[in-house]
Amino acid sequence: MSEVIEKFEDLKTIKARVAFVKVKLADDQRWLTRGLLAIYEHQTRDEQLAAETKDHNGVGFSAFDATFLTAMAQHVMKGRTLSPKQLSAVRTAMIKYARQLVGIATKKH
Repeated sequence: MSEVIEKFEDLKTIKARVAFVKVKLADDQRWLTRGLLAIYEHQTRDEQLAAETKDHNGVGFSAFDATFLTAMAQHVMKGRTLSPKQLSAVRTAMIKYARQLVGIATKKH
């Protein structure tokens, strides 16, 4: 029998970690909001203020998502909760940032 891996740190490959993060973003609101804030915090200050992609440095929201996800991150940072409709939209958008989140998480270790 194979052992069930429940911790990010226990995963050995980037592919496995990305898959794990995608599942967590889809199933866990806490992971979703933390992921949203992590990507937001890794944008440049200029990008945060303008709510758009200015620097093509491989970090932060895409040009397509920047305005919406920046607004959602700022909403959460003000202590507000996301509505079910907002959560659904953020969840859909954030799945594509799983690889970036793995990169952020691995740099902290």
